[in-house]
Amino acid sequence: MQINDVQKQFFLWEFTVKKYLIIPVIFVLIAGLIAGIACSDDEDDNAEVPFMPGSGVLTVDLSLFTSPPTLRPAETCADFDTARVIVTVWSYLTTTFFAMPRIAFFLAIVQPAEYAGDLTWEWNFNFDGNTSIHMTAQAVSGDSVEWKMFVSDIEDGWDHFLWYSGKCDFEATGGWWEFHDPDLPADSNDVLWTGWEKNESDTTGKLTLINTNEFNDGYGDTLYYELDGTTAFAWIRDIDSSRFGRWEFTWDIEDYYGMITYPEGHSRCWDTSLECTDCDSIPLK
Repeated sequence: MQINDVQKQFFLWEFTVKKYLIIPVIFVLIAGLIAGIACSDDEDDNAEVPFMPGSGVLTVDLSLFTSPPTLRPAETCADFDTARVIVTVWSYLTTTFFAMPRIAFFLAIVQPAEYAGDLTWEWNFNFDGNTSIHMTAQAVSGDSVEWKMFVSDIEDGWDHFLWYSGKCDFEATGGWWEFHDPDLPADSNDVLWTGWEKNESDTTGKLTLINTNEFNDGYGDTLYYELDGTTAFAWIRDIDSSRFGRWEFTWDIEDYYGMITYPEGHSRCWDTSLECTDCDSIPLK
């Protein structure tokens, strides 16, 4: 499929507008929430506080699209360009629109944890007297830990608002998170659900994000990402775009070759030099 500059700009505009509410969450998840929180299963008052590993967490590597290798032909494959436009927009929104929640989590988690009894720990942080963060972790059901973050903001009128909540197993091999919007009705303010899995080596993992905001045109939009060694795979289900359906992307994070599958079902590929190639010529699964 060939796509001209006008089409590229349309893709950029459409994905930018639609993904405002769902995509910003991903960086919080990647930076620490989804992959890094290990949990303790001790059941006494001396139980170890849940901790976050400093390295080795699963990350979504989109660098091939956001920062393509410098040694490439002047004209890259048009299908690679299509994938790059779409993926770059999602990545851009990730870093732009969810910067504050990402900062809030780390400001809270780096504070000394206070044990509150009943296998519950608390973290508290105050920005400037107007905004405060309250994070809790509680061991439940003998095999998991529930996490909650509350935010209070005098200027915005937030009073101990539950910004997001989730649960992970004690081995930190999987869990889920749910995010809420204070500007929506209290009984229907869910905006995004995400589930994640990872193995101990952190070379294999899965991440699913679903737009659960029933007031948003993208309600039901889904992003799935999987990493298996150096092979990355992602698919996007776009509910109400002009090209409704499922977009798929598969690529090697080290050798650069990859494939895009369009909503209509046809696939196109590029090689290690980002030039168009027959899909049979690249070793993708």
